[in-house]
Amino acid sequence: MLTFNCTQATCKFFSRKDNGKQISRVQTAPSPDWRTDADHHRHSSAQWQLHTVKIKRKFVLLAMHMETRFAMVFVGIKQNDLHDFIHSFVERWLNEMIRLGMQLGFLSEAELPLVSERFLQQHLQFELVQRSDRSVQGHMNQNLAHLEDLAAEVGALPANEHEATGFDKWVNGHLRSIGGCPGYFYPDEEMLQYWWAHFGPTQRTTSEQITKACQQRRRIQRDIPIVEG
Repeated sequence: MLTFNCTQATCKFFSRKDNGKQISRVQTAPSPDWRTDADHHRHSSAQWQLHTVKIKRKFVLLAMHMETRFAMVFVGIKQNDLHDFIHSFVERWLNEMIRLGMQLGFLSEAELPLVSERFLQQHLQFELVQRSDRSVQGHMNQNLAHLEDLAAEVGALPANEHEATGFDKWVNGHLRSIGGCPGYFYPDEEMLQYWWAHFGPTQRTTSEQITKACQQRRRIQRDIPIVEG
């Protein structure tokens, strides 16, 4: 199941007026702290924070996984179109993890149907609740500042899923830290470990193997020469 912790701006985005009365798709949170939801639900839930802003007169939704700080940006979702957002979100999350898994050699084409089915079955249900986490929001604000800078530099926001995925890849490859927790981490690496533990095809891949593969991938990316044509 998916739980989207919605900021006030997102609560407004997923609402409509009916005879002058505001009707929202967002529910009251089962608890003040997202970490205690397991005490209120009989199921496990993937916790994401969802924030909404307007950049260049377009609605921008940013979703951030609250445990790993992995983020995805969505541009052009129409106000209160929950179906379009959920469809885009699930598809993007699945595709990005499959791409990483295959790129690092942990996933084969033969395993794709099983992995995809397992993932989709666990995300048939979702809920939107009014709640936010200050630490998560701080990291989201940093990502949105990067997006605003990009839009100012190139004159436009990501125009399609390919460009949005490129932005996701860039911000998720930046080192993060969380107050009270030791050390630094990369959100894409943390998410891949989270995703593999929940939806991976076998038990043969360990977190240590994923970490080493991600580190090798980063070294290769840093050493790729720029070819001028």
